[in-house]
Amino acid sequence: MSADALKPESSIMSYGSMEISSIDTRRRTAILQPVLALKLVFDEILLIIGVRWYYLIRKKAAKVVYKIQIRSKAIDIPEWLENLYIVVDFCQYFNEWIVNYTCLGESSNFVKDKDGAHDIRISTTSIEYLSNEIFYEVFDYLDDYDIFESFSKLNNRFQHLLICLFLRLKIKISHLSLQNRSIQNRYIDFNLKQSRTTTDFLLNHLESLRFIDIESNNILQRLSILSLLPRLMSLTIIIEDDFKNLNDIYLLIFKIPALKFIKISYNQYNPYIPLPIATIYQITSIERLNINHTCRIINLITILSYTPQLSHLTCKGLIDWDEVIQDFTITLPYLTYISLGLCFIQFNEFEIFIKKLSHCLEVLKISFYDNKTYIDGNRWKQLISQYLPQLQKFYFRHDEIIDSKFNVIKFYEQINQFNSLFWIERQWISNLSISISGTICKQIMFSVSPYKKKWNQSSEYIENNSYDQKFTSLKQIQHGITTRESSAYKYLMRNFQSVDLIIKYWDFNRYENSILYNVIPILKMTKITHLNIQNEQFFIGLFVNLLRMLPDLESLELKTLSTKDYNSSPYVYENIFNSLSANNKITKILLTCANDFKQIQFFIDLCPYIQYFEIYCSNDTNIESLVRLILMDNLKLIPNLNILCLSIPTANDKLVDELHKVLKPMNLYANYMVKRLLDKIHIQWK
Repeated sequence: MSADALKPESSIMSYGSMEISSIDTRRRTAILQPVLALKLVFDEILLIIGVRWYYLIRKKAAKVVYKIQIRSKAIDIPEWLENLYIVVDFCQYFNEWIVNYTCLGESSNFVKDKDGAHDIRISTTSIEYLSNEIFYEVFDYLDDYDIFESFSKLNNRFQHLLICLFLRLKIKISHLSLQNRSIQNRYIDFNLKQSRTTTDFLLNHLESLRFIDIESNNILQRLSILSLLPRLMSLTIIIEDDFKNLNDIYLLIFKIPALKFIKISYNQYNPYIPLPIATIYQITSIERLNINHTCRIINLITILSYTPQLSHLTCKGLIDWDEVIQDFTITLPYLTYISLGLCFIQFNEFEIFIKKLSHCLEVLKISFYDNKTYIDGNRWKQLISQYLPQLQKFYFRHDEIIDSKFNVIKFYEQINQFNSLFWIERQWISNLSISISGTICKQIMFSVSPYKKKWNQSSEYIENNSYDQKFTSLKQIQHGITTRESSAYKYLMRNFQSVDLIIKYWDFNRYENSILYNVIPILKMTKITHLNIQNEQFFIGLFVNLLRMLPDLESLELKTLSTKDYNSSPYVYENIFNSLSANNKITKILLTCANDFKQIQFFIDLCPYIQYFEIYCSNDTNIESLVRLILMDNLKLIPNLNILCLSIPTANDKLVDELHKVLKPMNLYANYMVKRLLDKIHIQWK
């Protein structure tokens, strides 16, 4: 620790002069590696107060330490927050205990432990000697009311620290929160149960505020005073009940002077928002707008008239076209991002709307349900080329129920338009997913999105020069020297297209014999490349019969198989199995449950051409036995295997070393590596 860190007052001044870039870097590090930040807290405590008190803190926060010791990986953010609360709560308790303890002097204080066996020298202000950076690191993850409650009354150093201009206030208020909340010099009194608020709202440093599950009869009174807050930049409102008119809410929000971000969540369909078009005196500084409710398109246009600085727009759904919209002019020169949850307007109406917005749009996300007018690749190509020339990321999703009226042939003619060179050269890939859940619910989902490598795509893509091959092929296409018959085009089509069959739920006791009947009409029209079975147990006989209908299957994802139907007629399935084993094209398998080694052996026998094998292991899985089963007993059956990935909750570097010892005497290929990424261990051959 630096000398400055041991001087509380000077530490404050040095922090105040710290460059913003260094603060941001430190915060990013804490987010990416929360365990290291937590360890830093303990290390400083150890340096200041000695070993015995360090272990007392560890004992008090045993839950935190235990999780860190057994899992040497990044923990989830909710768990990280929980751990921070444990540490902060104890630090508060520990500091109060020391301050209240009767001591004669800082240089000669001795405190006996309970059994009187040891004397420990300790300062009356030991916790205060933790550097400001440590406390700011912790404060960054906590609600500011909790910060003030825990630290403001301890001593003058913390009072000065907490009213420092560099501490930005962020407060979350819900009906589950404390009823009365007050902060020195920055006062809030929200009694959500009794619908009471105060006009003494002197929060000049408040920058972020969230109202969660707030009742409609309280919200207008509270919002009316937010215009007095000069630094409020972020506001989130979640309304829990029926509110007849959102118009007043939006008008009050638009009066907040420094607001940059606003999110309004409301569950009612088609709320009434009769806003007038904004005048020059009503425009706001809002840059990010999240309308988390359905909105009539005419209401959205009037809302946008208040936000000329808007860069990001998110809307849950667009409904109810109005011809008068064609007469409006919208000027949003900074708008680069639009995300529309569901559009219930026709494509020609959407075109009119999108043409009125910024031509600087870089990201467009849009979803539809059962509206085939949008499945027109040529029309999208024309719209993007002429009016969205700077579009970099395009996310498109269309969902539809497969019923007796569903025209499979026409549908495939439409989606094939998205396979032209226009889409490939932008690396916007198409995906078709067919979901089955019960005998009635058959849903087909077509999507287009920027290319992102998935687990079931080419395993050699990262490790060798296939990226260069793909880049070269793309350059050939961009220069117009590639035809549909060329190897480059076929390579790109293989990497940029996927067709998935997803079986989400099936009641085998009722519908065992009808599942194949449901999928046969669909399978005849397409080449399924990926099968995802999400049932806890899927009958092995049914699984084998399903594979017979999927000759183009390349990847497989499932949990467990049941042998109930297999045991009734093993010889029939054995003949089918032998035929499948010799002819299937499956090269990638993901098993999300690996408790039964017999099932792992089943897939090794079934898929001799497997290249990538990923297995989710439980804490009870014998990892060494599993590795021996695959790589020692069966490697000759699967000679093409080049990556074995084991997902292990307790994965750590020690386990990696143990696997090296297991692999060494197996006389495997000389060029192999074992590497760990969080909870996944990869065994790979070059």
